[in-house]
Amino acid sequence: YQTQDRGQLTEATALVTTPITQGPDTFPVMLFLHGTIGFNDLCSPTRPIVESNDGGFSEPTAVIASILASYGYIAVFPDYLGLKSFGPPSGQLHPYLVGEPTAIASLDAVRAALKFVKSDTDLTPGPLVVVGASQGGHAAAFVDRYAPHYAPELPIAGEAWIIPPTDLEGQ
Repeated sequence: YQTQDRGQLTEATALVTTPITQGPDTFPVMLFLHGTIGFNDLCSPTRPIVESNDGGFSEPTAVIASILASYGYIAVFPDYLGLKSFGPPSGQLHPYLVGEPTAIASLDAVRAALKFVKSDTDLTPGPLVVVGASQGGHAAAFVDRYAPHYAPELPIAGEAWIIPPTDLEGQ
């Protein structure tokens, strides 16, 4: 999907999973923000899925994504900037714990996922919930802060910021 970094257009990657249904229905959207895994494209959480021979179903991210879809979520797992899983290399380091670019790219991942769901499935996206742990909890806090201004069409119905690093100097 296309996002921006400091006003410059850039490509990013994300995994989207959807529930299997017998017809049109409405499902909540979960933005799932991962913890720290590295600083460059080789560390992308979805790269092992893309590169696997079995569809990646033994990879932790794919397992979580599958479980969330089975529970009725349209799940969006963005690879943060600098952690691209396929296509041309991003050519940048991941801006670790820099809230703004991560929030903007994450919100753009939701926009891209919703565009896909609306055009390629008979599902109707429901309310947006945001979940993140560790670095993902930090990212979730910034998604909450930026969403009303950057993506007002994506109101957040619920959030869970799990063990976010929020006081870096103190911690």
